[in-house]
Amino acid sequence: MTMQDIIYIHAIRVRTVIGILPHERAAKQTLIISCELGTDTRAAGEADDIKQALDYAAICADIIKYAENSQYGLIEAFAEHLAAHLLAAYPLAANIRLDIQKPGALEATREVGLRIYRERN
Repeated sequence: MTMQDIIYIHAIRVRTVIGILPHERAAKQTLIISCELGTDTRAAGEADDIKQALDYAAICADIIKYAENSQYGLIEAFAEHLAAHLLAAYPLAANIRLDIQKPGALEATREVGLRIYRERN
């Protein structure tokens, strides 16, 4: 049986350029990102050592910085590239699930969004 532990960070508010319409490209918009990283926490738990763990404070800061410095047309492109970036940056992560919401994208809804799941190759 394979053990799968999850480190999660929910509802990170970021500001980024996202969208395909001219008014969407003119100013940064808010995205709300939730991230779940699959890992094995046993070594970190036994040693009580952050070097053997996924540092959620560092991951959160990395997501915010990545978003602030990116400019994508599609939320799908943003998600795909962010997932690849995080898997490359955090080798203890075996997989990632990202939920990305774009509040206010459609007037008739609270938000629209995308959920993706990617595994390390």
